Amino acid sequence: MLSQDDIYAELTLTFREIFRDNKIMLRPDSSPDNIAGWDSFKYVSVLVALEAAYTIELDGPELDHVQNVGELVALIQAKASAV
Repeated sequence: MLSQDDIYAELTLTFREIFRDNKIMLRPDSSPDNIAGWDSFKYVSVLVALEAAYTIELDGPELDHVQNVGELVALIQAKASAV
């Protein structure tokens, strides 16, 4: 099973690459409200990268409830554990 620390590490690298900002430090409460430039296009780019990295499929209804990075990490962990 993937640990949350592993997911945060991968997710941080993904955000840094997509946002072109090596200073991004993700926390559970990280969200579009506190990360500059987080728009729907970049979020979709993050999700596509995560689906490829973890060989999972994230669907709309699941993502509708995701409000921050902590919830995204929990979803990834659950989906990756089910594979």
